[in-house]
Amino acid sequence: MKTLPILLLWLFFLVRSIPVFGGSPDSLRQAIAEAKDFEARLAPLLDLTAYYCMRGHDSTLVLADDAMTLAEKTGDRTAKVRALILLGYWYHNKGQPEKSIGLHHRALSIARRYGVNQQLGPIFQNLALAYRRGFRQDSAFYYFVAAEKAFTADNNTEDIWRPYWGLAQLYDERGDSEKADEYGWKALELVEKSGNRADYGFMLFNLFSIYFRNDRFDRMADIRKKREAWQAGRKTGREIMEIPEHTSFLFFLSDDKADLENRLVRAISHYDTSGNLFSKAYCYEDLGDLYLTEKKPDKARQSYAEAGRLFQLTGDAFRRGRNLHQLYLTARQQGDFPASLQYLEAYQALADSLGNAETQASLNRLEVRYETEKKEQELRINRLELTQKTRERNLLLVSSILLALLAAGIFLALRQRLHTNKKLAEQEAHLQTQRILQLEQEKKLLSLDAMIEGQESERIRIAKDLHDGLGGLLTAIKSHFGGLNEPAREQSQLYRKTYHLIDGACVEVRRIAHNMMPGALMLSGLSGALEDLAVQVRENGLDCHLETIGLDEDRLGQTRSVMVYRILQELVNNILKHAEAREVLIQLLVRQGEMMITVEDDGCGFVPANAVRKKSLGLKNIEARVQFLKGEWQLDSVPGEGTTVNVRFVV
Repeated sequence: MKTLPILLLWLFFLVRSIPVFGGSPDSLRQAIAEAKDFEARLAPLLDLTAYYCMRGHDSTLVLADDAMTLAEKTGDRTAKVRALILLGYWYHNKGQPEKSIGLHHRALSIARRYGVNQQLGPIFQNLALAYRRGFRQDSAFYYFVAAEKAFTADNNTEDIWRPYWGLAQLYDERGDSEKADEYGWKALELVEKSGNRADYGFMLFNLFSIYFRNDRFDRMADIRKKREAWQAGRKTGREIMEIPEHTSFLFFLSDDKADLENRLVRAISHYDTSGNLFSKAYCYEDLGDLYLTEKKPDKARQSYAEAGRLFQLTGDAFRRGRNLHQLYLTARQQGDFPASLQYLEAYQALADSLGNAETQASLNRLEVRYETEKKEQELRINRLELTQKTRERNLLLVSSILLALLAAGIFLALRQRLHTNKKLAEQEAHLQTQRILQLEQEKKLLSLDAMIEGQESERIRIAKDLHDGLGGLLTAIKSHFGGLNEPAREQSQLYRKTYHLIDGACVEVRRIAHNMMPGALMLSGLSGALEDLAVQVRENGLDCHLETIGLDEDRLGQTRSVMVYRILQELVNNILKHAEAREVLIQLLVRQGEMMITVEDDGCGFVPANAVRKKSLGLKNIEARVQFLKGEWQLDSVPGEGTTVNVRFVV
């Protein structure tokens, strides 16, 4: 009965990848039909796939493909990995281990790429079992170790025992009983801690089989004690009763063998219906072991022969060899020595072929390694040659680029230098022109300054002469003329007219002298002079508004005060002579170091262009004085709407 552990090995093949269902296939189909979106449909679809996969049903292929399609649409990488694992398990049970291995490697690639780490342990465990079935022990050992690391990293205490049990089986097959005992007992302790009774019963039976073969009676006694404790609390669940070989497993662990043959026959019928040749072969092998223990050698030989035939179809040479060996032992016990010799020769031939296959595989690996190293050596030489050529080409290319850059740099530097020299020459010429213009302007200003100062001096002299000379003379004439006798004055019309003319001449002389050098400007400053100027405007019948804001005459100075007064005087005279205005605004505003002068009237206005074209003396005087102040002025006039003059200069 020592083959039963491998019969049940595939019960645990999927580890956590196949869930235990709480519902029926009908309820899962209903859940799929009622799902409102892809995400809701995916979970029951995977459960239904797993249900049929455990039973070897062909619907697994279609359902797994649908699950992978939905997983792609929803981007659920975990679901896609699970679907691939289910499909790989189905092919494994159908005796197609290479397809199973390919699908599991595909699942492994996706899990690693997208970080589906919780599925790494099941994938490694299933790959190890598939490689062990294909008698590729080195690969099986590698993936059992990888599964142990993955389960540990994922803190999976429920399934960590599985890779340990796989390693125990590998060591047992190699004849290393100590390592097999170490890993097997460790797996038993871990599964006992997990609390899974089915897994625990599985381990008890398999360890008992190993200890029985290796004559470890001390360990067998320990297993019997644990088995008795396990049987005391044993309960049979509905799920474990659904598949026939699970039920036969329970009978193997019990002392009641009455119904075991029927259970195995049911299991064979079940796997025959589902097309699972691998599990069917194991059931025949167990049936042969059962007949052998019940002293039915003929039936045992028939069962072993059928098992060997099926294992040959599935490609499991190791299990076929075990059945040939059992046939040899059974025939020898019966005394059928010709058949016994035939079975022994077939067994030895198979063993030799396995050994030769293993040797050939080793030679092939060595040859592949040699060829690989040879090709790698050639590739290294080619890479070195290519690297050398690449370096030479790169050196030549870099040198060419550097020379080109150097030439371009020299050209650009010379070009930039020429451009800079040209620009400097242009700037020097411009500066020279500016200096000439500045000197001319300064010369012009000096001339203007001298002219204005001369004008002012001449005005003062003429005003003094008019006031002191002609004014005094006219006053004396008026006094003497007034001394004539009274009758003559009253009777003579000529006298009266002459007297009025003399009086008017005196007033006019005083006015001219005052305009040329107002006394208020000398006595009261610019503010007083402007007040007198406003009074003169009002005496001529105009409404004059004078505003001075922020005026500081000390800061302005005597000379510039005179210039401001002359500008305003000229503008007011023009208004009185030509504007026919009713109102005049004179405003002086000093703000932020600037003086702004505004003179505005509501007179008849004129066309400024015509006045500029005529070059009137008044406008020239205003412009000259504004230039003297280093300021600017603006004339704005519209016929019929009045005139506005704005002057601005820095105080």
